[in-house]
Amino acid sequence: MHPLDEMPSHRKGDYTEAVVVAELTRREIPVLRPMNDNERYDFVLPWDDRYFSIQVKTAAYEGNGLTIRGVSQHTNGSGNVYKRYEDDVDFFIGYCHELESMYLLPESEVGSRVFLRTEAGKQNHRTTNWAEDYEFDNNWPPETISLPQQDGRRVIETLEDAGIGVHEPTTDRPYDLLVESPNGGYYRTTITPGYLIEGRIRFDGKANVVPDATKTDLVLVQCDELDTLYLVRRDEYDVTISFRVEEPKKEDSRINWAEDYEFDERWPDDIAN
Repeated sequence: MHPLDEMPSHRKGDYTEAVVVAELTRREIPVLRPMNDNERYDFVLPWDDRYFSIQVKTAAYEGNGLTIRGVSQHTNGSGNVYKRYEDDVDFFIGYCHELESMYLLPESEVGSRVFLRTEAGKQNHRTTNWAEDYEFDNNWPPETISLPQQDGRRVIETLEDAGIGVHEPTTDRPYDLLVESPNGGYYRTTITPGYLIEGRIRFDGKANVVPDATKTDLVLVQCDELDTLYLVRRDEYDVTISFRVEEPKKEDSRINWAEDYEFDERWPDDIAN
């Protein structure tokens, strides 16, 4: 067990931030700290005429790779609430104490969570995120960062592992994927993250974000907090929908239970029109 494993999470975070600042100082990179504690980023790194907001995360080592979480956590009366950083930060710096290594990732690359592989597995997928590709010294300054060419890699892997054909559009389309149906057709499919908030899995289902039913057939919702993929037909809701995982205080016949929307429960029978 690493000594840090016995630290409270907030102390571990402070220690990781101190190590990262020391590493940046050793590289003669200026570190600009905010004047108050209300900002969601830890500090700003300047480069030329640009300023990049940075959030530091402890990279959890798991033997064959490491995990960096891209959400903040706070507790209210309903339990733990997780929130992505999104536009509040430009980059994450993840530091792995076991490997004494530092990684730089764009916020859009992390989402709610990202796994960086350090050792080859039995099967290496084309969408595998290799830790060495994100090592800090290979990616600073940010102009050298190669942004990912594919979104929703975990979802793509889940579909392909289930033997489902997946095709990415070669031209700009309002959906993310074409997913093969059992009868040889295709479903236009949009991928979106889901967040566990107050006992529900919520995702941005507003019409101006997730295309309407004339432009996409299926919505795949990846909830990293529960490590579960959900499936909803786009014509099953108008503007927004949420999936309930906890019993509400009052009975409501309109509840959409999350377990009923789990991908394995719905594919393929429940999505046929």
